Amino acid sequence: MGAEEPSARDQGPEERQDPAGTRLTWFAFLWAVFGVVQLAKWASWSRSPVHMALALTAWWLLFRPGSIRLLVALLVLQVVETAVLLPWVSNHTLFTAILALTLLVALAASLDWRTGRVDRSRAFETFAPAARVQVLGLYFWAFFHKLNTDWLDPATSCGATLYAIWSDGSGVLPTGSAVTAGAIYLPLLIEGAIPLLLVARRTRWVGLLLAASFHYVLGIGGFYRFAGAMFAALFVFTPDDIVTRWRAWVEADEGRMRLAEGFRGFVRGPLFMWGTRAFLAIAIVVLLANANLTWVRPDFTLLRPLYAWPRPFLSYEFQAAWAVFATFLLLALIQVRR
Repeated sequence: MGAEEPSARDQGPEERQDPAGTRLTWFAFLWAVFGVVQLAKWASWSRSPVHMALALTAWWLLFRPGSIRLLVALLVLQVVETAVLLPWVSNHTLFTAILALTLLVALAASLDWRTGRVDRSRAFETFAPAARVQVLGLYFWAFFHKLNTDWLDPATSCGATLYAIWSDGSGVLPTGSAVTAGAIYLPLLIEGAIPLLLVARRTRWVGLLLAASFHYVLGIGGFYRFAGAMFAALFVFTPDDIVTRWRAWVEADEGRMRLAEGFRGFVRGPLFMWGTRAFLAIAIVVLLANANLTWVRPDFTLLRPLYAWPRPFLSYEFQAAWAVFATFLLLALIQVRR
């Protein structure tokens, strides 16, 4: 059932020479995606100079995932942001800060202080085992803390409340006592099963697909910041040849090849680059006009009446963009398993 192991002849030169270093680049890309969507929700990137620096660094890393300097800058800013906000941070924010700090330590341990160069392969191989333990710990505590009467009571359960919000908002989701019970017990069973499946190599793919599907649904439902973090974190459980498998999957179909080449050409082309710059300029102007900028001046109201948005600027648009990206990533994960 599993995909055939590609030969050295089928692998790209970068992957043959440094597969772990290539995986670090892919992790950096996924982490940059998380950094962008994290700050897009509720226009969080406009809360302070640190948040704006975070947003710009994540966006830049998105298109230069091989840059160690940009990766380090993003990780440092994320740790600093969390440290400043403590203790008023969510569980997933604290988890991502610990993960970022772990990668910083791995990068520092892999630095050649004489040349100033980081051994990318060693950095990822140092980071991945520690990150796996942290991810398993997260799922264990997510499961364990739900073992209480409030979670299991339909009148007080967060699972039941969240599903009620989704069903009321969609108008199409089923309702009833059985569905409510499913909203309570299904997350409990999934979060309990994921770490058990991820620990064993024989069931790791099942755990990856289950976890990715679970966070995909949560992301579509509005929790796309946490989902983005977990999509990146779960990457450390993928096999060493995952990049080769993805490339082979793309190259196996002429349509996918043309799509990939067209996308690569578009991203590197002048239209995209200048369009991105124009978009960022407009977004920054509107954000400055519409955001919480008490760190600039408590009575800051410039242009606010002209941009009286009923919701945070671009929050839902980035949620939709994340949904498209996550759909592709989930499908790609399914395909390379075949």
